[in-house]
Amino acid sequence: MKKSFWMVLATAGALFLSAPLLRAEEGGEKKEAAKAEAKDGEFTGTATKTQSGLPILQVGEVRYRLKAGEKAPETVKAAIEKIAKGETSGEYKVKGKVSDDDRGKKWIAAESIDPVEKK
Repeated sequence: MKKSFWMVLATAGALFLSAPLLRAEEGGEKKEAAKAEAKDGEFTGTATKTQSGLPILQVGEVRYRLKAGEKAPETVKAAIEKIAKGETSGEYKVKGKVSDDDRGKKWIAAESIDPVEKK
C-alpha cells in the first residue's frame, strides 16, 4: 500500500513540474501565430507614455504599444524615444504592422510616425 502511495505522489509531482514547460511550448506557438497575423495599417491617435515609460498610441478605445519597425529610419526611433521619455505627446499618424503579443497586448511596429498638424 505504501508503494502505491509514493508512486502516485511521484507521478503527481512529475506532472506538476512539467506543466510550466507545456505552457511555455504553447506560448511559443501563440507568438509564432501572432507574428504570422501581423497586419499593415495606418493609425491616427494620441501618443503618450505610460507611468512605466512605455510609448503608446491611443486610437479610440484601443491602446497600441509603440516600437520601431525593423526597417524604420532613425527619425522614427528618435520620435518613439521622445514619446517614451515624455518629451513630446499629442496627435500622431503612425504607419506600421500591428500584432498581438502573448499577453494579448497590441503592438505597432512603426515604419513612419508624423505629428498631425492642427488646423
